Amino acid sequence: MPLPTKLHPIHAPRRRGLLLFLAASAISFGPAGCARYPATVAAGTKALLFVTLQVQGQINPSYYYFVALQASPTTNAQDAHPELGPFAIVQANSGVSGWGNGWGTGIITDYVEYHAGQASEYSIDTSNPATTPAAVAAGGVFIGPPFSTSLSGSGNALTVAVPLANLGLNGMTGSTATRALPGGVVVNVITTDHIENNPNAPPKPVDSLDQGSLPLLDLHQSKVVDLTPTGNVLFPNPNVNSADLQLTRVELEVRLP
Repeated sequence: MPLPTKLHPIHAPRRRGLLLFLAASAISFGPAGCARYPATVAAGTKALLFVTLQVQGQINPSYYYFVALQASPTTNAQDAHPELGPFAIVQANSGVSGWGNGWGTGIITDYVEYHAGQASEYSIDTSNPATTPAAVAAGGVFIGPPFSTSLSGSGNALTVAVPLANLGLNGMTGSTATRALPGGVVVNVITTDHIENNPNAPPKPVDSLDQGSLPLLDLHQSKVVDLTPTGNVLFPNPNVNSADLQLTRVELEVRLP
C-alpha cells in the first residue's frame, strides 16, 4: 500500500496539521487473563506504553524517529480510527497544504520525537474543533522527556516508554493525578532523514508501519505485541535508501502496575 501523497488539514504536531482519510483495516490486540488497570489512575502510578523500533543499520542522531499515537477512550469503532492515522508523509501536495508538519498526518493525539540523541514527548489538543487551528499553530504541548528512553547495546534499536496517563492529555478532562485513562491507542512508527516544508521538494526517504493495518492496542491489559512476524506490518518504501531508516522490527508493550 503506497504512503499517502494527498493530504488534508487536521490536528497534527508542531506545525500545521493534516487529515488523510484512507480506508483500511485495524489490528486489535486484547488477550484475556492479564493485569488490568482501574478507570482512573492515582498520582505516581506507572501504567506505561513501551515502543521499541529496530532498524537495519544504526539509530542515527542526525535522523528523526517518531512514535505517533492516536489515543481513544475505548477500542470501539466509534472512538478508535486506525484507518485515519497516524500516517507518514512522503511527498508534498502543494494544492492542499504542502508538507504540513513535515513528517506526519492523520489523527495524531500524541507523539515522541527522537533526534540528536534526545527524546521529547508532545500532546495535541483534538478535543475542540474550534481551538484546532490555534493548537496546531502552537505545535502541541511539550510534555517533557518520555518516562524512559534507551538504545540497545548494538545501537540499532530505540525504546521509549510513555505513561498511559499522558496519552490524550489535551483531549481529556481532569488532571493526570486522577482522571479517566484512555482505553485504546493506535500506533505508528515513522522514520525519516529530515523534516521537509518546501512544497516543491521531491519525495523524501520515509519508513513506517503498514498504513493499511495500523495496530490498535487495548490498554486495559498488560501485553507484548511483536509486529515482526505478521509479514505486512513494515512498510517497504522504495524511497528508503538508508539502513538507518529501514525498519526491521517493532515491539509494543502495555505494562500495568
